[in-house]
Amino acid sequence: MLTTTITIDETWQTYSNAALNFEFKWPTRGRYAPNWEVRIISEGDSRMKDGCLAEGAAESRPPVRVGVGGVEFCHSSYSEGAAGTRVFTDHYATKNGSRYVAISFTKEGYSGSALGCSFDLSVNATTCIQFDEPAYLALLDQIVSTFRYKE
Repeated sequence: MLTTTITIDETWQTYSNAALNFEFKWPTRGRYAPNWEVRIISEGDSRMKDGCLAEGAAESRPPVRVGVGGVEFCHSSYSEGAAGTRVFTDHYATKNGSRYVAISFTKEGYSGSALGCSFDLSVNATTCIQFDEPAYLALLDQIVSTFRYKE
């Protein structure tokens, strides 16, 4: 079960998918507000491995299964870096009939080596704000915890 302490307020919006009858909330602003997309992937698609979306440059950690309100997701994480940037990609996939609903989140960080900072800055390359990956992952967990099938 996902447990986080992030507050959902009026800056969060709701995404609804009428075809598969589900919705979730997402933050419109904040340091760790990610870019995201929803994809519907057919069963048997080669990108799906044991119910997990295996799509990204380098796996950051082994996939984990998380349960939210009776819905099981596979959370897979990937990251890649080049030319002073690092892109974090996290996929949350759940089975829906003969298809998978995959919510993919991305967040770009910057290398601060020119500023004497360690890697993984979250805002831009001219400031020294550390990228707090646990805080980012907690936000993703909070987003996914709002997922529900509509009645």
